[in-house]
Amino acid sequence: MNRVRYFFAKAKHILSADSSKGFGVHSPFMFDFLQNLLNEKNPYYAYAEIDAIFKEKYDNKRAKFLYRLINYYHIRRVGALYISENDRKLLSICRDLEILECMAGSTGCDFDMVFLEAGELSGVERSIENNTILFISDIFDYNLLMDNFQNSEKLKILVDFFDFSIIFAKPKFQKQSYKIKF
Repeated sequence: MNRVRYFFAKAKHILSADSSKGFGVHSPFMFDFLQNLLNEKNPYYAYAEIDAIFKEKYDNKRAKFLYRLINYYHIRRVGALYISENDRKLLSICRDLEILECMAGSTGCDFDMVFLEAGELSGVERSIENNTILFISDIFDYNLLMDNFQNSEKLKILVDFFDFSIIFAKPKFQKQSYKIKF
């Protein structure tokens, strides 16, 4: 039953998702995100190492995208509430990256990026600073994620890829939410 629900949820996401090419996206920030990160075709120096670690096509594609995200936004300090084993392997490849374990609700944390699960989103809002990127994996309850996003003052841009989401805490932006095919 769980697989059937997953299949229908994935199909609904694909049918309602925006184009991953940037057509119809009016935000310059999101257009840049789609063109220069999601659809980037140039190889990075670590792609051979990523190919050696991630054999499955979807994991490989996700790892390369996450690697580009870390490099594009010059991520140096990563807060870890929840990091999957695959994400940990990827982060070990990244140069000049400091991974710090953190707890939801702790203050004074200055992270460029935070890895967490969707259920931890409400507790982490106090500990993030402006321009922090949240990488949310294992989204089990999309409605919970949207409720936490809508009730937050700091979180401005939600990009939903179905299996994972990225949220940007940009203080001068208006709230935007995007469903993207991945």
